[in-house]
Amino acid sequence: MDATRTQKITKSKFLAEIQSCFPAYTFTRGNQFSWDPNTKTITYSVKSEGTELFMYRIFHEIGHANLMHKEFKHDLELVKIEREAWVEAKEIANTFSIDIPDENIESSIDSYRDWLYARSLCPNCQQCGIQTSETSYSCVFCKQNWKVSASRMCRVSRRKIN
Repeated sequence: MDATRTQKITKSKFLAEIQSCFPAYTFTRGNQFSWDPNTKTITYSVKSEGTELFMYRIFHEIGHANLMHKEFKHDLELVKIEREAWVEAKEIANTFSIDIPDENIESSIDSYRDWLYARSLCPNCQQCGIQTSETSYSCVFCKQNWKVSASRMCRVSRRKIN
């Protein structure tokens, strides 16, 4: 797919081509882009994005699939697997003669960094805390402990615990 072709291709034509190239994965429409390693399903959303961004996100989810990514337990793991999936996505896209701009990749990873930063802020003194378990943090400054939701799809909320 050269640059002029990407401007003319529709999401449905792109999906048909991708599905034929990656038959080991199931592609299904949903509310957000995601990879489910248990069912080998890539879920995609056709809302709001233009075709190019849609393609980049599909390549990214295929990157997770090809790398056999599973759930993460610690915040730093999330950043690591997201970076790995984007590196893989760039390689996959190149086989289709598509270049994923670095700005798109950094913007996506920044959204995870922002989410992780919000989770790590102490609800008491607003300093960055240390993750102690998948959903728990502790502040080294004021000794406050708090819990957060494990879901990346919801607003960050922090609940103090003692």
